[in-house]
Amino acid sequence: MVKGEPKSGWNYFLNELKDSGFYTIKNYNEIPKYSICSDGDYMFIERWKNGAYRKFEYSGFSMYTDEIKLAEMDVIRSILNLIVEQFNYSIRLSNR
Repeated sequence: MVKGEPKSGWNYFLNELKDSGFYTIKNYNEIPKYSICSDGDYMFIERWKNGAYRKFEYSGFSMYTDEIKLAEMDVIRSILNLIVEQFNYSIRLSNR
């Protein structure tokens, strides 16, 4: 869980989230060619939009950003990078 204020302010952060595609992300089972990976990394993203809560799951996240390169995972990576940048939060991501 990330706490505190984004270093560039909430307006900037929320606009960047919107521009990144955060409000249109899909769960793993809605992404063509995404298969469940039983070993490796696992990530959850929670979102509240228009009064509705939704939880998104991604198993084998780094495999789909580094090896198979699904475009949908580039959106997730950009969201994580924004969190790291704005909250000085540490997330271990493999390098591209």
